[in-house]
Amino acid sequence: MLLAFAAIVWLVRNQETALTKGPALLARLPRVTEAGARSSVANLLANLAHVLVPRRLMLVLLWSLLTWTCFWGFHYLTLLSLGDAFAPNVRPALSLGVLALSPPTAPTQPGLFHVSTVVPLAAIGFDAEPLTAYAVILHILEMFWMIGLALWGVLQMGLSLQLLLERKRSKPSGVNS
Repeated sequence: MLLAFAAIVWLVRNQETALTKGPALLARLPRVTEAGARSSVANLLANLAHVLVPRRLMLVLLWSLLTWTCFWGFHYLTLLSLGDAFAPNVRPALSLGVLALSPPTAPTQPGLFHVSTVVPLAAIGFDAEPLTAYAVILHILEMFWMIGLALWGVLQMGLSLQLLLERKRSKPSGVNS
């Protein structure tokens, strides 16, 4: 977190350097053009302008750290549900590993979620069977909360299932709005 904070402060204070040297460095990556990198760096710097005030940046980082800590706690408590499947001294690292390895969209993609969490950890020596059980339990719980929060949000907006179905039927196919 401190490195991220320092990098953001450096980018904000050295925007000209970032705009002149950054795109050339990023263009060395496969499938990245210098024009695309320049646009991305310019957009990043424009968005970082909103956190120019160090106090605001510290609040953003603090809330981010708090959110990820709670999410790690959720992973850790889920791991505890497996009992003695993993030694107590490896549980914190294992739950952090699963949190780090699963892509952000993985909970909505069951196969990707399980593969991205089980395969790398099994490859470094963890038992694949309890890892798979952990991934399944974690995925079920995440889906439960995601669906539950989505339904709560729909109800808070005053929408009903009937209204949503009517909107879906009246929308021409291929329209996403």
